[in-house]
Amino acid sequence: RDRELLQRYGTKSTVVIPLTVDGVLASALSFAMTRKEREWPEHVVKRFQVVGQVMASAIARIRAYQALQQSQARLTLAASSASARLWEVEAGTERVWMMESGRVFFGVAPDEQLTLDRLSAFIHPDDRESWRNGIRQALQTGQPLRIEFRTVGPDSGIRWFASQGRLQVAGAGRPSRLLGVTVDITE
Repeated sequence: RDRELLQRYGTKSTVVIPLTVDGVLASALSFAMTRKEREWPEHVVKRFQVVGQVMASAIARIRAYQALQQSQARLTLAASSASARLWEVEAGTERVWMMESGRVFFGVAPDEQLTLDRLSAFIHPDDRESWRNGIRQALQTGQPLRIEFRTVGPDSGIRWFASQGRLQVAGAGRPSRLLGVTVDITE
């Protein structure tokens, strides 16, 4: 089939570079001459191989990105099905990421930068100090976080929540972030 195709287009000489991703052939990159036969010098083939490596890396990144999107979709579905809100607090900066459902609950814009200080405004005044201390202690000691607290939502009044979290460490055992889940236990 390849020979028929090459003849149909008048190909005289061709070089084919395999594109492998994770050791598996993903595709091939072909360079062809249609006017005359040509010997492909080694330095030219090496340049084609570099182009092939760049393309194979791009394919690998695209596949990894697609796998990450699928994983995030599954995690979001699982958390939503369990009425759980996932979050993380960066050690050092105390910046907070939370699922969209948490942002909606608190009336926080999707692009608003969240911090522990900003979120404390939503915690019941009687629970703020223990809430902050629990999170900071987990960040400093690495002990698992287990806290219950009340929130004062913009439209939902007072609600009770339970949060659990675990510290993730970076290189050299430095705290990286506190990852957790919060569940509404008002009922």
